[in-house]
Amino acid sequence: MEKVRVEEFLQPKAMLTPGIAGGVTMLIANALWVAFSLPPRWTALVLSFLLGLLVFVATPRAPLWQRAVYYLLNSLIIFSVSIGTNSVGVGVTRPPTPQTNAGGPTGPSGTRVFFGDWLQMPARAAGEHVPSGAPLRSAVFPADSGRIRVNDAGAFRALVDTVTANLSRLEIHVTTLAPGKSPHPAHRHAHEELMILRSGTLEVLQNEATRRAGPGAVIFEASNELHGLRNPGPDSATYVVIRIDPHDLPVTVPR
Repeated sequence: MEKVRVEEFLQPKAMLTPGIAGGVTMLIANALWVAFSLPPRWTALVLSFLLGLLVFVATPRAPLWQRAVYYLLNSLIIFSVSIGTNSVGVGVTRPPTPQTNAGGPTGPSGTRVFFGDWLQMPARAAGEHVPSGAPLRSAVFPADSGRIRVNDAGAFRALVDTVTANLSRLEIHVTTLAPGKSPHPAHRHAHEELMILRSGTLEVLQNEATRRAGPGAVIFEASNELHGLRNPGPDSATYVVIRIDPHDLPVTVPR
């Protein structure tokens, strides 16, 4: 059996193939992120290892262990190229615009731009998005802008999620809560929140007290204090949530 030499793997034409595959991986991962909100880094990693399987087709004469090594190397090269080409795309195309709650920049009308920043720093809490980019300038966010997420509790519209000159994170969203529903269980977090009730009624749990809020009410949730919401009905309740994260935000202490 004729062995495949390492020189064949290292020749320029052979190295060009995973480079092209990396560009294709970047395009597919970004497209899936824009269309379906799939996490781009993990999507690119999976695609890289799927495309890397072509090594087993291209090197049928090589021993299995050698093909496995080539497979691992090619897959990592594909992923590295996809990260690099995406970073170039972010640098060339990203405008200093607000970001969505899903973690990517948006255009003036709230539509997500094609290149998302795959290399954002990890959040303070596991799985939490940390905004990056230029500080937010003065702006107007139309009521029909942003991305909408709908579940059995109601509808959630993300308006802005970004850094500002004074804050490490400013996040604003509008929630329409169905009668009898809560947006989430009562909880604590380090950041502070303001809520402005547009319509309907809310029962507001704050530590040991339950308070009632009507249209026009402003609700303040302090750092690390237990709080929760419930719509007692009979109509839907619509309210604006403003999340405020200073640069020196303390760590949340579970209680």
